[in-house]
Amino acid sequence: MTHIELPRLPQSDAEARPVMLPSPHATCPSYASHLLAKEASLRALLNSYLRETGCSDPRRPDPGLVASLLDAGEPFCLTLPQGELIGTLRYFSLSGQHRYGSAFYLRDEQGRVVPPDMQDIIQRLLEALGSPTTADNTHELRLWDMRDKINNSFTRMAAHLDDFHRRHAEAPLAAPDFIDAEQSLYLGHPFHPFPKCSQGAERRTFENFSPERGACFRLRYLAVHRTLMEEAWLGAPDTGLAETVSVAARQRLGGRRADYAILPMHPWQAGYLLTQADIRPLLMEELLVDLGLLGPLA
Repeated sequence: MTHIELPRLPQSDAEARPVMLPSPHATCPSYASHLLAKEASLRALLNSYLRETGCSDPRRPDPGLVASLLDAGEPFCLTLPQGELIGTLRYFSLSGQHRYGSAFYLRDEQGRVVPPDMQDIIQRLLEALGSPTTADNTHELRLWDMRDKINNSFTRMAAHLDDFHRRHAEAPLAAPDFIDAEQSLYLGHPFHPFPKCSQGAERRTFENFSPERGACFRLRYLAVHRTLMEEAWLGAPDTGLAETVSVAARQRLGGRRADYAILPMHPWQAGYLLTQADIRPLLMEELLVDLGLLGPLA
């Protein structure tokens, strides 16, 4: 069986070792990505929950419990509404960056033990974090929103890893440069319950601009009339612009160039802004001038 070296997960607080997963099967290319995204998502969610609730050590010695688990490691147990979540720690971290086994169980108040799916775990943890404080459905809406963000993060993470597999399945990984390192945060912040959530982003936008996809694009520049612009600088203002930007601004604005400040924007952000109803009059009056995509690729 061939293997691919995926983005690193820490085995201890002091070091990171390569995480090795089987290459995706030809008939199911997303399988390995799905498994790692699920593991990382549950790890981030559980560690965030432990930090939020002030539980520094969830381990609970229980010989009977150990015998019922599939994974090696130290048993842990979390008391949740209407039961307990139990499993194993493959690595216990003093800083809270624990790593978990793949098997989890829910034990109800009658002592029955069942293996939950990912959604069961999410639901139980969210319910444990709060209870309704009003008579309306605000609490349920908040739970729904949190579940949606967690699942969005999981889906995005799996897609990033799947893309990683496709791009590096045959070519060996080279030593990363600065940009590669910046674009390789496939799993996100270890203490965020939905580290890769990008709610509201369409699929094309997601694929074109995600750093994890190796996105490379030019900024979009707007000329903003100085009567609409407020600036504050620490030290002297930075007036440096790429030559192509300066040339485009002079050609478009002519003798009015000094009346405008040049504002670089992310292309998605600019595209959204320019469709807003209160912005269109500014474009018509040329108080705001779209200079387009300019400058170097970055």
